[in-house]
Amino acid sequence: NQAWIVFMEDQNHQANINRISFWASSPKRVDELGKIIKDAGAKNISGPRECPEYSPTYYAVFFEDPFGNCFEVCYRV
Repeated sequence: NQAWIVFMEDQNHQANINRISFWASSPKRVDELGKIIKDAGAKNISGPRECPEYSPTYYAVFFEDPFGNCFEVCYRV
C-alpha cells in the first residue's frame, strides 16, 4: 500500500479546492463506494467518472461531507 499527502498553496494565499483523496483497488470499487457515498447523504457528488484531465486511466467520484470538506475516491493504473 502507498499513501501520499499533498498540500497545494495558492501564491496569493487564497482558498483553493484542496481535497482528501482515497485510493480504490479498481474502477468497480470506485463505483461501489460511490453508491455508498450517495446513500450516506454526501453532497455535491460528481461521478463516478473517467477523469482524462488528470490521466488517461484516472477514474473517480468526488463529494463533500456535511461540513463542506472535499473528498474523492479514485483509481489510477
